[in-house]
Amino acid sequence: VLGIAGVVAVFLAMLSMARGLYETMKASGSRDNALVLRGGAVSEIQSVVRLDQVRVIGDTAGIARDAQGIPIISPEVVVNATLPKADSGDETACLIRGVSPRALYVRDTIKVVQGRFISPGVAEVIVGKNAAELYNAPVGKAVFFAEQSWTVAGIFDAGGSTFDSEIWCDATLLNQAYKRPVDIFQSVTVRLSSPAAFSTVKSTLTTDPRLTVDVEREITYYENQSKPITTFIR
Repeated sequence: VLGIAGVVAVFLAMLSMARGLYETMKASGSRDNALVLRGGAVSEIQSVVRLDQVRVIGDTAGIARDAQGIPIISPEVVVNATLPKADSGDETACLIRGVSPRALYVRDTIKVVQGRFISPGVAEVIVGKNAAELYNAPVGKAVFFAEQSWTVAGIFDAGGSTFDSEIWCDATLLNQAYKRPVDIFQSVTVRLSSPAAFSTVKSTLTTDPRLTVDVEREITYYENQSKPITTFIR
């Protein structure tokens, strides 16, 4: 049984971890991006966005486009998996993000620092720098989730944000691995033509009768996700 000193030590350790997680969440997201979720969903895990809705979203005025006029958006699949920690072998939760080939165009501050980005249609992953250390997942090694093996193609640096603890793979393959419809996503991250375009994008998408969605700045979404942690550390 822990004495008072032990209880205090455990509480302070938990408080330190919570503060670290809070700072990580605050560092996530960008004012240049908006996140589109199903109406009423408070997190990506709870959300569903269909492929036909993704196409409508991509046609919206106020979303940035590349030199070819293609909208800079990334429909994404999000699942929770468990992987063994390198130091103990204990299973721990890891967020797996199925991304589009344009994921790094949308989040241009995230850089692949080792290896390369994943190839579409191939069972490969890129691993956030924190996840690479936690799960001992260097370039060339295989990680196992969804009852199959995925080769680490690269390591990315997300600047201390929550993405550094994620593993990314091809969205279509992730849906297939979990026996989900391939035309279903959890979220769509879009690059705004400017931060000021957010109000136009939000108004257009939330009033379109073909959609039932909520739209937040990406940075606001992660601030909201950190609120329960904020309550704990106060």
